[in-house]
Parts: sequence; C-alpha cells; structure tokens
Amino acid sequence: AMWRCPACRICEICAGEDNWEQMLVCDECDRGFHTYCLTPPLKAVPDGGWRCSECVQCLSCGAKAPGPKASDRWRRDFRMCAPCWGLYEAGNYCPICVKVFKDSDHSIEMVQCDSCDKWVHTLCGAVDSVTYNRMKTEDDFGWDCPRCRGEMDYDSDDEVVEKFPLPDARRVIDRQLALEEYCYAHVADLLGLIRVLEAPGRPRHPASGAAP
Repeated sequence: AMWRCPACRICEICAGEDNWEQMLVCDECDRGFHTYCLTPPLKAVPDGGWRCSECVQCLSCGAKAPGPKASDRWRRDFRMCAPCWGLYEAGNYCPICVKVFKDSDHSIEMVQCDSCDKWVHTLCGAVDSVTYNRMKTEDDFGWDCPRCRGEMDYDSDDEVVEKFPLPDARRVIDRQLALEEYCYAHVADLLGLIRVLEAPGRPRHPASGAAP
C-alpha cells in the first residue's frame, strides 16, 4: 500500500482531500479514509483506535471480519472480533497471550494459576511436559503464572491487549519509518538546493543573466 505524509494525505477510496473532520487514519498503515466512504460507512469517527480493512485482524483468532453476523462489530479498538470478545468477557482467555478458548476445547494444553485462577497455555507459562504431567497427577502441586510471579512488564489485561502486536505490525511500522526518513531527506535536499540558488552574490550565467 502506498504511504503518504500527513501533508499529502487523501481519502484512499475517493481521493478527496476535503472533510478532514471525517477522515480516519489507520493506526497500522497511516492511510486516510472518509467515514462515509467505508463499507459499511461509519456515522462518526470512533473513539480510540481504528484499523482499515487491509490491516484489521483479530489478535486472538486472526479473523479479518468482525464476526459471522451483520450486526457484529470489532471490539478493543478494532483488535478483537465479536465472537472472541464474548469469550474474553467471560474470562476464557490466557492472560499472557490474550488468545481466547472455549471450555469444550480439551485439545489445548493449559494449566491454572494458583494465585489468579486464570488458565494459561503451557507454552505461554513455559511449562515443560514433565511439569505438566505432574500438575495433572499431583493435587498439591502449586504453580503461579509468569504475571503473578512478577515476570511480566504489565499488570492489567488492558495493558496486555495494548502491547500485543498484530502480525507483521513491526514490518509495517519499519516500512513507514523508512519512507518518512526518505521523505524528510528529500525535502532537506531540496531546501539546501533552494538556499544555494538564492544565495547572494552567486555567479550568474553570462549569457542569460540567470543562474544555471
């Protein structure tokens, strides 16, 4: 997708430069979109974050749509689909990776923290197979998740969601920064050339009287 600096930003759908108060900017690709140009259109600029159709993706299941129903909407600043949000609100999620799970899904290896009572993926909790088997057979085997052990750099579920990266988000950000640096460097070169051309006492071309 083409990146545009803020001064050149337009609506990527209608190419219009007007109605800035109705212009949404994607949190991932930094492109602009009018609220009324979207499908379906938005009545107003939403509070919090927003992601365009190319960048939006559920951080739990990876879905690109908000849900199977027409009434389904994205939650958590367009970072969680409606079905996953329902499981999240019910408490069915790993506090480390924020991925949700169903009570009926017994194929996922998870262990329960003795301190917060949350269920954690064995991979997220760094629980090896030996420890996992002991926890299943020994009732008095105690275990605390990394968050309760103070090994994580966040304390609340909101912070987990905010810090959880979307797939390829780093690549998108790196590309954007590289384009910004190129844009600024190009502008700096042009300004330098203008200063040279406008410098007082600069020799003029003898034939035309103008700078070459």
